[in-house]
Amino acid sequence: MALIRENVTLAPLTYYKIGGPARYFAQPESTHELAAVADFLRDRKIPYFVLGAGSNVLLADEGFGGLVLSTAKLDRTLAAHGDELEVGASVMVIHLLRHCMSEGLAGFELLVGIPGNLGGVLCMNAGTRLGEIESTILAITAYDLATKTERTVLRERMKYSYRAQHFLKPDEIIVRARLKGRKADPASVQTQVQALLTSRKTSQPIDRPSCGSVFKNPDPGKNLQAWKVIADIGLRGHRIGNAQISELHTNFIVNLGGAKAADVKALIELAKSRAKAQCDVILEEEVRIVPPDGGKVLGT
Repeated sequence: MALIRENVTLAPLTYYKIGGPARYFAQPESTHELAAVADFLRDRKIPYFVLGAGSNVLLADEGFGGLVLSTAKLDRTLAAHGDELEVGASVMVIHLLRHCMSEGLAGFELLVGIPGNLGGVLCMNAGTRLGEIESTILAITAYDLATKTERTVLRERMKYSYRAQHFLKPDEIIVRARLKGRKADPASVQTQVQALLTSRKTSQPIDRPSCGSVFKNPDPGKNLQAWKVIADIGLRGHRIGNAQISELHTNFIVNLGGAKAADVKALIELAKSRAKAQCDVILEEEVRIVPPDGGKVLGT
């Protein structure tokens, strides 16, 4: 199969099952193939955006006019070395957790309930009430499309904040990471992870396509949670088209079947405007909304 494909439908590649075609699409399986994608982008001077597992993204109904670079097969390394893990960016969170259960490696329970792959988790410093991925990172290896070089960033050179990183260069893509946990009894790790997974099933609408949390918590330091704000402004279960604010967890907008990006965006804007008008709270999207003419041009 050719590395660069044309007119690839994006909806099946996202958790939301929403999105039109990409003009160009690439799914490299090595840094050598990443270099070829970089050459294509430089020659064509077209915008691109990086798509991981598609869990925290809302793509346009019209699709994307540039190149979508999927990292789903880029690096699937998954190996334990004592209390450390070497993990490729393409490894799904649930597979990482299963590996930890079998190896008896604790400290990654904070990832339970987070969709997607490790690359996306590292980019946005994803986390739960138990903590954020930042606390486990020893080093990150990234590939720079602009220079076609790879570098490793050690923990002390990283800068993270709530749901954001501030150390990657504009065209760098995370390839893999080295994480630190702690050795534990495998049965104990399995018990903890399974208990958290069971809790998630009863508190999140995992039976419907969604992106996970739509909004960041407005003030995590004061424990002001987005779901509570949305519930308080009366939007639990509110529906536009075939998109609905979940009745089970109001920081989720679910696809009831055939929802359009426009439906989801309308609910997002409604929640933001009501939160500001009724509670004087500014809701900021956690989900990445990609317009058809979005993305960035290599080297700019």
